[in-house]
Amino acid sequence: SFEEFYNEFVKRWPGEWGAVSYEWAAGLDLWRHGMKLAGSIDSIKILEALKAEKTSPHCFGTGKWMGKEFAGIDNLLLSDWHWTEYKNGKNTIVYSMNVADWLEKNMEIYKEAYKKYKLGKWSE
Repeated sequence: SFEEFYNEFVKRWPGEWGAVSYEWAAGLDLWRHGMKLAGSIDSIKILEALKAEKTSPHCFGTGKWMGKEFAGIDNLLLSDWHWTEYKNGKNTIVYSMNVADWLEKNMEIYKEAYKKYKLGKWSE
């Protein structure tokens, strides 16, 4: 569980928990899901099983495997994303959106950024 992960983390590394530390737990949850799908601990089989789903669970909801169009391979799991604002000692979500949906609707903006900064296959 996340609570077990968090408790173990702060026990091992006191004072080190940060704004994106949850990503470690999220990655482990996704990997565990892949192991169950694959029925294996073999990393290649796990990745193949995850990507065969086309969508996978993500800490913010269901993620969609994307990336082939701009990076040549669908290794990017995109889902909802939350923007936070730190006020009075507390992070508060101020905006949320589905990044996969945004990207599909705004691919031209993404392409231009890739070209400008010489990233991915559009930089050629």
